[in-house]
Amino acid sequence: DAWANGADKAWSIDVNSYEDPYVFGDYLVIVDKGTDTLTAYSPLGGNMKEKWKTTIDDGGFSSSYNTSSVLLKWGDNTLVHKSTLIDLKTGKASKAPWGESNPAVIVGDTAISCKESDKCTAWGANKKQKWSRKIAGTGSPFKSLNMFNPTFLVKDEQRYLALFNAVINIDNGETLFLGGGSKADSDRVTWYFQDGWGTLELEDDSDSGSSSSANREYKVTVYDFKGKKQGSYRQTLPAEETVVEEDKKLLTAEEHRTYFKDQDFSDASLTARSNSDGCVTRIKPKQGSSFSVPEADTNTISSGCPSVAKSSQDGSIVKLMILGSGDVNRISALMNVKTGKEIKFSGIDLENEDTLIMAKPDLIIGYNKFDGKVIGFKPGS
Repeated sequence: DAWANGADKAWSIDVNSYEDPYVFGDYLVIVDKGTDTLTAYSPLGGNMKEKWKTTIDDGGFSSSYNTSSVLLKWGDNTLVHKSTLIDLKTGKASKAPWGESNPAVIVGDTAISCKESDKCTAWGANKKQKWSRKIAGTGSPFKSLNMFNPTFLVKDEQRYLALFNAVINIDNGETLFLGGGSKADSDRVTWYFQDGWGTLELEDDSDSGSSSSANREYKVTVYDFKGKKQGSYRQTLPAEETVVEEDKKLLTAEEHRTYFKDQDFSDASLTARSNSDGCVTRIKPKQGSSFSVPEADTNTISSGCPSVAKSSQDGSIVKLMILGSGDVNRISALMNVKTGKEIKFSGIDLENEDTLIMAKPDLIIGYNKFDGKVIGFKPGS
């Protein structure tokens, strides 16, 4: 991976300080939570110019203490904040088709929202309706969802979104309920595997007296892509040790069982250890010595510790991420596996609430909150 040689400063520009940065395509968007104002700069680089500035009426950015991302991207040219759409090229704001009282999930170029009546509707990035149908059981749990950009699975040129235990074809709304029922079960979560689906549900006999999330028993049920049950087993979460998966690559159902149920890491090139708060604290390569993750010990999930570690394709770099806070590509550190050292980004102090965003595989955008400086980094030579 190119970043194994460190990071070089490529360019920097000055923007306002104490704001929240996002990168969407070739645009940098800075959110001022105090005034609900968005300012966009483009194209990414040292010659970036301010393109537009807009204030969102129902912004409430400062009250967005929940973990959901404040700004989502819908298709190529639209940003979403709650029920407001913002044109990425002009900054012009308009109302979202799903209305004010309902959340929506934004899946690539498609937005899906379900009403209390279980009626779900999907719109394409052109804001035109793609489909509308009743998906039993989705209505009331949908209301409490945070708006987010969920991942979807592509198989045989069809795109699928798993919501609870419902697998929805994004393009036509056809739905498969895993487990054979006729409605969505909001107590279940579905995982994507290379060769099927897996549902996860908390075991009833888990000691409900223990309020901590530490070590709960879950039942995992594995299905093939058609929804036929392949088997089930119990696993304990969160696990102290987990495999560090390759970024953007899915495990097979069998690999998942080996790593998560059997805790057998003999085939894993990298594993990560987490503390009881779910913060990743150590990385352990199969060859070489393990190393600790910077500042992880002092944090909890709620204060923004890295809870996810992913490896680069060649396994030379580990990317640590804080889930559900700010830009979806925000990283909390890049670690060099061979040296066990954190890759330094000059002028960025992550302990001081500065931000790093993986804008492209060969471009990381840093934001120094105190100085209001945006710095572009390229892989070291």
